[in-house]
Amino acid sequence: MFDARLTMLALAAALGVSAGVAVSKPKDEYQLAAERGRYLVQRNCVGCHNVGVDGLSPNANAPPFRLLGGKHTAESLRFVAAQSSAGDHYGMPSIYLSIKDARDIAVFIDAFTSAQGKARKKLSVAPCATPTC
Repeated sequence: MFDARLTMLALAAALGVSAGVAVSKPKDEYQLAAERGRYLVQRNCVGCHNVGVDGLSPNANAPPFRLLGGKHTAESLRFVAAQSSAGDHYGMPSIYLSIKDARDIAVFIDAFTSAQGKARKKLSVAPCATPTC
């Protein structure tokens, strides 16, 4: 009897099952890229763009992120950043994006615009509240 219980506990541990303890699933690369992209957006974009579930952008020339779904790839975001550095993208401040940064922001835009309801609200970024944004 004791050996059978020990065997069942060992099997449960090997399968990641335990009494009353949830085993978290590791995040996949898409989730990690979306989180990195959200961080970059929070640091660089919310001063002009709305990244919420509704509302207008602080800058009338900057479209809300929820409207950008399907419009940008990593390469097109890098092109926008290069245009901004040359002062040639609707008054957007100069910004440098590495290919990894651009890819992460593109993944965030995809995740944000494809999410619905509570999932989109969870991904949204609060508007900039300081004059240094």
